Amino acid sequence: RFHLACQMEEAVGGSQLVIRVEDSGPGFDWESRMEQTDDSEVSRNYHGRGIPLLRKLCESVRYKGAGNEVEAVYRW
Repeated sequence: RFHLACQMEEAVGGSQLVIRVEDSGPGFDWESRMEQTDDSEVSRNYHGRGIPLLRKLCESVRYKGAGNEVEAVYRW
């Protein structure tokens, strides 16, 4: 399931998009992925780039439960 919410923020002169994704699967070990800081290894592979890219583009990325729900906030 995808949940999208766009919120205008007149006080700061911009907006934010809140994206929440829920998956019915078992999830994954998101805590170990959040500790990953070496982007050089990730950039050489054809997989595993999504989470570091999401963290760079978004103001915040929060995982819930077993890693089968994530909420990202993109601000512009």
